[in-house]
Amino acid sequence: MGEDEDARHRREEAERRAKRKAAKAGSRSDAQRAKRKEHAARVLAKHQKGGPSPPSKRHKGEKGKPPPPPLPPGGTPSHFQNLFTQRAQGFQIDFRFRNAPPRPPVGPSFVGHSLDGVLVERSRQYKALNAVEVNYQWKLHSEPDLGVPLAPSAMDVKSYKAPPKHGQDEENKPKPKLHPDDEALLEWKGPLGDTAAENLKKRQDQMRAAARLALSEGKGRIPNILLPANVDRLTSPAAAAASVSSKKAFSRVLDEGMQTWMKKTTYLSNDYSRKVHDFKSLASTKQQLEKDLETKQQQMNLKRSAPAIKNTFTAATMPPTHPTKKNMKPKAIMSILPNVDHWGFSYTHVVIDKAPNIDMIKSDLAKAFIANVQHTDSQHTDSKMTCQLWCPPPPKGDSDSEDDDEEKSEDEKDKDPPGTARYHPVQEYDLDIVPLKEGDQPHANFCLWVDPKSKVATYLPLSSRVQLSTGRPVKGRTLRRVARRPKGEADMEEINEQLAEVDYDVAQKIGRPAPSKPAPVANSNSKDDGDDGEDFGDDDSDDSDDAVNKKPTPAAAANNDDDDDSDDEEETFGGLKTIVAEN
Repeated sequence: MGEDEDARHRREEAERRAKRKAAKAGSRSDAQRAKRKEHAARVLAKHQKGGPSPPSKRHKGEKGKPPPPPLPPGGTPSHFQNLFTQRAQGFQIDFRFRNAPPRPPVGPSFVGHSLDGVLVERSRQYKALNAVEVNYQWKLHSEPDLGVPLAPSAMDVKSYKAPPKHGQDEENKPKPKLHPDDEALLEWKGPLGDTAAENLKKRQDQMRAAARLALSEGKGRIPNILLPANVDRLTSPAAAAASVSSKKAFSRVLDEGMQTWMKKTTYLSNDYSRKVHDFKSLASTKQQLEKDLETKQQQMNLKRSAPAIKNTFTAATMPPTHPTKKNMKPKAIMSILPNVDHWGFSYTHVVIDKAPNIDMIKSDLAKAFIANVQHTDSQHTDSKMTCQLWCPPPPKGDSDSEDDDEEKSEDEKDKDPPGTARYHPVQEYDLDIVPLKEGDQPHANFCLWVDPKSKVATYLPLSSRVQLSTGRPVKGRTLRRVARRPKGEADMEEINEQLAEVDYDVAQKIGRPAPSKPAPVANSNSKDDGDDGEDFGDDDSDDSDDAVNKKPTPAAAANNDDDDDSDDEEETFGGLKTIVAEN
């Protein structure tokens, strides 16, 4: 059995060697095969003769080749020894003995001092032997004149005093007079702050005063405030001199946009033990969330409980009270409904920053309107706009009307078409539109009409606010005839679309679903000024037209500006009721 396994193993090895040789032979070229046959023939001839094999081309030029191994005691070397010597030639490497140091990477250089120099350098250095010498502080002994030789006369104090004149007392000697510039600095009575900012404010006041003067005198153009006559009339001489000077004054407050010495105190703290990054674990976060949900659930259950529901009926019968002014009592309760007559029109809240001549246009603001709205940029890339405020002209006999209509005769002035009115631009402003309603959110700003006789209050939503700022006079103030154009089909469709929100008949007429109960935001405050909702926000005086633009408050109550004993009437709506309150 053992002989069969050995024979099978030899046969398999022979087949494997034959396959390997065949694969090698197939990958070699004809020249390699010829060289291999030639090499095999030389090895075979050497083995048959018993001498060393001829040297190959690779080892022809080598010197110092080791001698062949000694022969065995029998005489001629064996076949195995010759084969081992032949195969071991590729693993033998000859090294020559070299004792020369490597070349330096840089050129010649001085390494250090010579032996004498090293000994001298070490002998100069002193090393402390103990701690007393190490910690000893040497005293600095300086020369009296600090190394700078001084003249003997400079050390005498008397040499600095001027010799007194003959017959003059040194103690009663008059003091020398100050230079006029130094005296002006010592006796300075001007401002100690930023003079450039003050000059800028004075120039702005001069422009406002000039605008008021132009409107009061009925002149169309602003007078040149840099003229001495107008400057003396408007401002003081000091302000006139500051305005005439064309040199631009430097202001560290106005010219520097961001103060470099300021710090953001948000990132500063005196508590150094406070954690900067106080991270909470997931378990603590879940625990806090569960606690908050439990608190909200308890509050919701408390509101839905039977005692809480009973308290709502009791609170409905009680008289309403002001949230902050407890002394105010309700005087009248009114129902609040949407203003169906004006619901199809769009209303806005107009706020005028400043008017140069309020007395002249105060009575005309109820009839005034905004016209000539234009973009400051011709490409309409900028949102800034300008506009003009148009008011009815003053009555006949006024200087304004005579100056503006010099070119027209009296007959032409009186011949106005029916349904037209005369207007003239009074002031020019920068216009900015601020939206008061965001997307689909409900309205939060309303305009109220209150009728004390019928005890009914009506409201309209306000969706935007028009801000007029930087008032300036108009260059050319010519009278213009303005007429109301008739409503077209598109206008009526737009009005009916808006009116269908509150009018059931109009909604059925245009085929829209019936409107739900409209009501403003509950618990809101408002003040009626008796101007039918028209407002231009000119001032806060008693006889001015102030728009009703009140945001909702937590409870329905009336605002009261003063806390005296006089009766203050204000209208407030909450839900479907309006309350007129008094102290």
